[in-house]
Amino acid sequence: MSAALQSAPSAAPPAAGLIGTPFPPDERVGADRGAMAGIRVASDLSACLLPLLEALGWRGHPQEVAEALPHFTDSLDITAFRNVMAALGYHSYGEDGDLNDIEPDMTPCLFVPDDGYAMVLVSGDAETLQAFDPVRGRYGDLPEQPMFGTAYAFAPLTEVSPPLEEQATDWLRAIGGRFKGLFRQALGISLLMTLLSLATPLFVLAVYDRVVAAAALSSLGYVAAGVGIAVACEWVLRSIRSRVFSFVGARLDNIVGVEVFRKTLSLPLALIERITVGAHVNRIRDFETAREFLTGPAAPALCELPMALVFVVAIAYLGGWIAVAPVSAMALSAALALSLRPMIGRRAARAAVAAAELQQMTIETLAGMRAIKYCGAEATWLARYRKLSAEASLHEFHSSQFSSLVAAIGAFALVGGGLAAAISGAYAVQEGEMTLGALAACLILSWRAMLPMHATISALGRFAPVETGVARLNELMAIKATRPAGPPAHALTPIKGRVAFAGIKLRYDPELPPALDDISFDMKKGRIVAVLGGNGAGKSTLIKLLAGMYQPDQGSILIDERNVLGIPVHELRQAIAYVPQTPQFFYGTIAQNLRLAHPTASDDDLRWAARQAGALEDIEALQQGSGDWKRTGFDVRLGDSGAGQVSPGLLQRLNLARGYLKRAPILLLDEPGSGLDMKGDQALMRALANLRAQTTVFIVTHRPSHLKMADRIIWLDKGKVRSIGRPKVVMPSTGGIP
Repeated sequence: MSAALQSAPSAAPPAAGLIGTPFPPDERVGADRGAMAGIRVASDLSACLLPLLEALGWRGHPQEVAEALPHFTDSLDITAFRNVMAALGYHSYGEDGDLNDIEPDMTPCLFVPDDGYAMVLVSGDAETLQAFDPVRGRYGDLPEQPMFGTAYAFAPLTEVSPPLEEQATDWLRAIGGRFKGLFRQALGISLLMTLLSLATPLFVLAVYDRVVAAAALSSLGYVAAGVGIAVACEWVLRSIRSRVFSFVGARLDNIVGVEVFRKTLSLPLALIERITVGAHVNRIRDFETAREFLTGPAAPALCELPMALVFVVAIAYLGGWIAVAPVSAMALSAALALSLRPMIGRRAARAAVAAAELQQMTIETLAGMRAIKYCGAEATWLARYRKLSAEASLHEFHSSQFSSLVAAIGAFALVGGGLAAAISGAYAVQEGEMTLGALAACLILSWRAMLPMHATISALGRFAPVETGVARLNELMAIKATRPAGPPAHALTPIKGRVAFAGIKLRYDPELPPALDDISFDMKKGRIVAVLGGNGAGKSTLIKLLAGMYQPDQGSILIDERNVLGIPVHELRQAIAYVPQTPQFFYGTIAQNLRLAHPTASDDDLRWAARQAGALEDIEALQQGSGDWKRTGFDVRLGDSGAGQVSPGLLQRLNLARGYLKRAPILLLDEPGSGLDMKGDQALMRALANLRAQTTVFIVTHRPSHLKMADRIIWLDKGKVRSIGRPKVVMPSTGGIP
């Protein structure tokens, strides 16, 4: 089990034979710094995380480890530990046993004893093992005494199976392929249930032809007991199958939900901004339809549908040609339902689109509620909502109408098939071709044979939304991500900070004039570059291009003489700190929000960045809650009801502090003076002076004090460069641009 560490000395170098490490020595045991800064309470498991990654040969950046740590968790348990490893691209499995029975080929692995500290096991040589002791922070020999527990082995996900995007064009089917064994079990259980369900009609046959006809009531109890056992077994199997489908649905919900969210986060920003928030929400909801289909009555009905052949064979054995009646009814109802399926699909698609539009309008209303109230536009928005709601309701009515029609066809087939079997059976009994008990058994079998078909036809209206949702998910997962999955192949290449634009041209829309047109410049490392221009001049566009948020239509952007198109996006983001004009914070503490830019930052780093932004004193004065729930300083949470005590000016300084904290070689500031008072502006100018010659700074600003500090000014006008040069040369020519 996991245990808290009273002390954790610095780790000694790993055992001989291990390759190099991306982690400095003082980070390997979970000290309150570096990759493990987010873990406030050191434990044996947190101390083992970095040594295990080191032993596995992980070559990523420590920041990726910090990003993988759970939110609002002060320590790690084994579940959280494995989740962190999964987020870093490693599959894991556990095996119980004695520590001394672990073979070298299973290492490196994590051993969690039933009583004691966890440890990382590595191969010292071909026959011996060494263990990383999280208390001493060094490798040594295994304990001599027997120690029972669980060994967890880890392997890169790319070795377990290739990325799902590479396995098949049908991404969701590839996900479902993981559960083939469970689906086979469900089919096998359905077959056993079908065979056991034959006991009821056979019991009826025996009662009519053996018990009643021969007046042998003494045998009725034995027959009833046997049927009771069969019914009980069928109920148990039905419960097991229900749990199988529930488990598959829950696992798919988790896997697909996480992967869709991960994919959405990795999409290019230009693609995300073209789609409304409601559309993104609908993408995530697309799978809910498929999940509900899987966990509802439709999936069991599909499993039981091929089992109808067993009942048909039983009917043919007992009643001969009577089996034609249920078979004909099923074939006719299936043909009618399939002929109506295209119309059902079209109406279901229209209903889904109308529902999505209504949801998008709701999200838009909630996001802009303040503006709606300021403008007094409640009546207008209510009228819009009524119109969209009426359209959605009408389309849903038409869709449900056709679904009900299909369900009625299934019910008609069920009743008609039963009646046909009863009528034909009556003639057979009259002719002496079958007994009355056989007729009763055949009628029961006919109903059982047609029930799966009826359930499937009734669920036919749900197929279209499921197919649409699956198609949308496959389209989403087919988009190229900006950040590869799995463990990184190599460490990030350091970037110094020289920036050059060569003939850059960008249009947001083919019908609009270019946002930037033939932009060229070359700025050396360490310069402060002010970007100046009127509204629509292209200032923010230039900053976003440099940040890698957009790609130019023409030209090239070079950083240290490397084309940004050849620099992985996640590597580019590591090298560039971006401070937007409007601060954006998320639910979490001030420390967590600042660490979004630099997850490996220590508490001292946070205080340094806040001091640079002139916010440290204000942060330390903050208080929230009371008693055991009292939070102060960097532990104050933003995004909840207590966030109102943080003033807009302090939020802007926190915005700047987050940019400083990253200590990136390139810093992009978009109107950083917006919302700053005189104290904050003076802190900004001091920070710029400290960054000069060390960090390349691009600052979008109109303040003369900021412009005078710049080494160079880029003056933009309608997407073109009007002038580039020193402040004393460019500023007199601008004519006081607002």
